[in-house]
Amino acid sequence: MKVLHRKLYTLVRYPHKVLFKYGRFICSNLFGLITPLYSEDYNLHWNYTSFKDKVVLDLGADYGSTAQFFLQLNARKVIAVESNDEYFRKLRKNFGKNAQVVCIPKHISSPKHLESLIRLFEPDIVKVDIEGAEEHLHGVNKDAIESIKEWLIETHSHKLSESITGLLSKLNYNVQKVYEINPSRGVIVLYAKRGS
Repeated sequence: MKVLHRKLYTLVRYPHKVLFKYGRFICSNLFGLITPLYSEDYNLHWNYTSFKDKVVLDLGADYGSTAQFFLQLNARKVIAVESNDEYFRKLRKNFGKNAQVVCIPKHISSPKHLESLIRLFEPDIVKVDIEGAEEHLHGVNKDAIESIKEWLIETHSHKLSESITGLLSKLNYNVQKVYEINPSRGVIVLYAKRGS
């Protein structure tokens, strides 16, 4: 009884602390919402194009927060790829029965992995947030890269930001730095759209 009394006291006296500590759990379980990982603002992070009726290859899908974001923006289908076992279990729990989301447990450790997903699913947009493994884009065949209309890529170093910008620019993409998460470390979101 004392524990319950203490919990109620904390809830009444410090509701902001309770919400901060348990907010993600409350939103997910009570309201069916999947909150962004690390409290990121996905409108700033990823919302630079229309997702309406498009197939999105979501590399680094965590537990489904980005898949939910793309579906809310009317994506037709999301191919959600995640390498972290715990996140993947949650992703499958959140979207395993949703016909609009294909859940794939895969670590992108080579250009071949990336290229095979592009060729298999033929997405309109590829969103890449794979903690440095975006470097594997360099080994993907040009025709596979060029088959994608739009790219959203979170780079994790200045070197990767510059090299990916150069690669896509040479392939007739208009590349823009759209969001600087940590510019001193080169953590930047690039948006690339194929030129006409």
